[in-house]
Amino acid sequence: MLIGYLYTIQEIRSALFDGSGNLPDIITIQEALEYAWKCGFDLTGAAQLGHKVKGTNKWIGTTEVAVLLSFFKLRVGIYEFKNIQNSSHQMIQWITDYFHQDREFLPPLYLQYAGHSISIIGVEIGSRGTHILVFDPANSGQYIKKELGQSRFRTVRFPVTRFKSTEYQIITIKDSTLLDELAWEKSKNLIIQREF
Repeated sequence: MLIGYLYTIQEIRSALFDGSGNLPDIITIQEALEYAWKCGFDLTGAAQLGHKVKGTNKWIGTTEVAVLLSFFKLRVGIYEFKNIQNSSHQMIQWITDYFHQDREFLPPLYLQYAGHSISIIGVEIGSRGTHILVFDPANSGQYIKKELGQSRFRTVRFPVTRFKSTEYQIITIKDSTLLDELAWEKSKNLIIQREF
C-alpha cells in the first residue's frame, strides 16, 4: 500500500524497482530485498532470515520494509514504541502529530504490531472520539469498497481503544528527496528511534 502511494510521485516512481512505473508483484519485491541485502543493507536482519525470502512464506517486518525503501534511496525513519506502560497512548499522540503537520509530502505510515502490519492514512478527531484511519491487508479491497459505498467505515476507522499492544513500530518516509550516495551508504545501517 505504501509503495502504491509512492508511485503517485514522479520523482520517486522513477527510482523504484525498474523505473517503469508498474507496481511490482511479491516476487519482484522479494528479489529487491535480497539484492539490497547483497548490497550491504542490514546484514544482521539478512542473516536472521537466512539471506533469502524469494519464493518463501517468511514474514517480513519493519526492518525489511525499511531496508527496501532505503535501498531505493528514500529517507526512512523507524520509530519504536515499546515496553512502556502507555505505549499505545504515546503512539496515538505521535500519529496525530504526524498527520497534523503542515507540509505537502505526507505519506501513509507503515505500522507493525504483534505480527501484523497496516497502513495508516490519517486521523479523525470528532465528537465520537479519536479514530485512526487505516488500510488493513486483512480486509479485501472488495469488502472495503462495498463498505465505503454504503457509507460505513468500520474497516478503515479504528477507534484508538483497538490498539492494546505494548509494542509497535512505525516507518515513515521523511521527504520526497532521494538520498545522495553518502547518505545512501549510511542508510545501510538501520537506526531505530525509541519513542518514550
